[in-house]
This record gives sequence, structure tokens and C-alpha cells, in this order.
Amino acid sequence: METSHFQVSGINCEACTKLISLKLKKLAGVESVEVELNGHISIKGNETINKEQVKAALAGTDYQLA
Repeated sequence: METSHFQVSGINCEACTKLISLKLKKLAGVESVEVELNGHISIKGNETINKEQVKAALAGTDYQLA
């Protein structure tokens, strides 16, 4: 199991964390996602998730990789 860590800006509330989590869980190979209000994201999965995959998953939202 691989764990990838990212920092995202624009998170203001629990609804933000849930939306980001739902979008990232759709990525291939992702087993679990933890999103904190401070913008820290941990993604666990069968393979390492890269920044480009996270950017693509968050496209069209106000959340940006820091």
C-alpha cells in the first residue's frame, strides 16, 4: 500500500473535505482518502498518486494544489 501526501488550498468547511474526498476516491487504485480542514490530504492506494492525477480530479473546483 502506497501513501501520497498533498497540500490543497481553498478548504473552508467539512463539506469541502467531503467533496474533495469523493473526487479523489474516483482515481484508479485509491483505497482511502483523508482530507483535513488545514488542507492536508493523504491518499492510500495500490500505487503512488501523483500531482497531475490530483489536479485532474480537482479540475473545475476552487481547490488548488499548494
